[in-house]
Amino acid sequence: MAVRKPDFLIVGAPRSATTSMQIYLRQHPQVFFPRRKEVHYFGSDLTRFSRGFWFVESEAEYLDLFRQARPEQLVGEASAMYLQSTRAAEEIARFNPRMRIIIQLRNPIDVIYSHHGHLLWAANEDLNDFERALAAEPDRAAGRRIPRHAIMLDPLLYRETTRYASQVQRYFDAFGHENVHVVIYDDITSDAARAYRGVLDYLGIDPGFRPAFDVANPHKRVRNRALQGLTMMPPELLRRLLRALPGDLAYRGAIFVQSLNSVPARRPPLRGELRRKLCAELAPEIEQLGALLGRDLRHWTQC
Repeated sequence: MAVRKPDFLIVGAPRSATTSMQIYLRQHPQVFFPRRKEVHYFGSDLTRFSRGFWFVESEAEYLDLFRQARPEQLVGEASAMYLQSTRAAEEIARFNPRMRIIIQLRNPIDVIYSHHGHLLWAANEDLNDFERALAAEPDRAAGRRIPRHAIMLDPLLYRETTRYASQVQRYFDAFGHENVHVVIYDDITSDAARAYRGVLDYLGIDPGFRPAFDVANPHKRVRNRALQGLTMMPPELLRRLLRALPGDLAYRGAIFVQSLNSVPARRPPLRGELRRKLCAELAPEIEQLGALLGRDLRHWTQC
């Protein structure tokens, strides 16, 4: 059987419904997605602390993710930090110059705040106070104050996560505008079916298929933070044992434990002076992105 490479990638941004879009696309009979998300094979500049079942490091292991795809299916993969990476776009283009790229973008203030809550759940963050986590960015960029169970540094650089204009431009430069499809989160929340059809049209597959538009990856909290940390960054001896397990058994086991260790939660919206401060800080970036996409995004700065 011929080795399959992915035909398209969802490259980010985090907390912008990339998981939902992957689930919607996976339901389409003309699309194959592997079970795993966020394998981050590309992006050699990303700082990964975990060695084990979260990230894919060899090309053979990466291609093995897609071996069950049928010949008539398009193959996709989704890793949300590909967008923040300064090298991923060029690395992807070298791997497959004909790759089609899907970028999903959300109001950066909402992304930063939601991302902090998600990293708390994932034990990749240990500062519960959002403002303190923002203030810690310079230290963390220098390799200090890294949470014990963090599996990756780059998500902790919250503002860098949402430097959208330069991030999108890198993919335009590597693949051309015609091979990059940008989806705005607001369009998904207002009309998921229409946004989904736009993606199907872009991929050139049957736009009439309608999946179940369920909410995926909502905000949640952990019951036991120590247990969550153990699933994310096991001790070295346990990691060695887990690496010896066949297939993706260790990965699936960790996901199962995390599901049992999680409960739905509501996070109050970010309001007040900090939101206004972030709006003022990120307004030039939002204006630059709007010009790049030819879309008015000034409502993102109405704080």
